[in-house]
Amino acid sequence: MALTYIGLADCNGLSSFIPEISQGMGKRFNKIIFGDKAEEEQKKLQAMLHGMYMSAQANPQRWTVAYQAKVTPEVADEIDELMKEGEIVDALITLKTKASEIGLLGTPNSKKFWERIPDPSLDPFGSDR
Repeated sequence: MALTYIGLADCNGLSSFIPEISQGMGKRFNKIIFGDKAEEEQKKLQAMLHGMYMSAQANPQRWTVAYQAKVTPEVADEIDELMKEGEIVDALITLKTKASEIGLLGTPNSKKFWERIPDPSLDPFGSDR
């Protein structure tokens, strides 16, 4: 079973790896899971995606990309562990090589950026990680 994650990645590595709560089940199932809070949860997700889009647009100097990826629970655990250890370059490499599906939020140059990251030497301010 594949799980869906969303987040931001840049030239320094994986910045965020967030499980998509609804896992693409649709409005009917979200209503069953979240009850009266289904609409509120959907709005939170939309706000988070909008924030990621804005962050990607505002940080082209760091080659920032917003993504959605499908991974197995084992791969998700591996990426979570790498993130906890601060191994964000390896976390991004693992995501890129082991995800069964990856979609990019349609910002200008997102595909070009995705192909070039991770590469901390691209950060004009130097990596702080």
